Amino acid sequence: MAEKESDPLLGQQQDIKLNEWSTGLFDCFNDWGICFCGCCCPCIMFGANSAHLEDAEYPPLIYNFSCCCAYFVTMYCGLCCCLGAQLRNKMVHHYKIKPHNNYCVDPWCFHLVCCCCAICQESREIKIQVGRTPLLGMYGQFSDKMIR
Repeated sequence: MAEKESDPLLGQQQDIKLNEWSTGLFDCFNDWGICFCGCCCPCIMFGANSAHLEDAEYPPLIYNFSCCCAYFVTMYCGLCCCLGAQLRNKMVHHYKIKPHNNYCVDPWCFHLVCCCCAICQESREIKIQVGRTPLLGMYGQFSDKMIR
């Protein structure tokens, strides 16, 4: 599927090739570390995924903690699917991934029905795109900022 995206410099429309997700929703066991963290501590994995996609002015560890707390509170209210859908849609735009059939409903349903699988898939996608697990990458960025 090719979408049109305008080039601000040329003022022209360009065809953008959209990619598929690198792994499936239920491929949790492809990466045991991500699977364990995503299933046992989904709040922490969600915070790491969020911190990876944000260009926050404050340290990623603080951003991770705030996202982790927000997800923890909404998880017990049943509203974590809203935060998860927002992150998933952000990933679709950031990595130019082809959205599913229904752009608004599907990400919400993925996080409502199986939030751990959705968080693990998002974390695996970041790992494949960037080359490291979001948790490790986040703490690596934090330590790099502190050393300088």
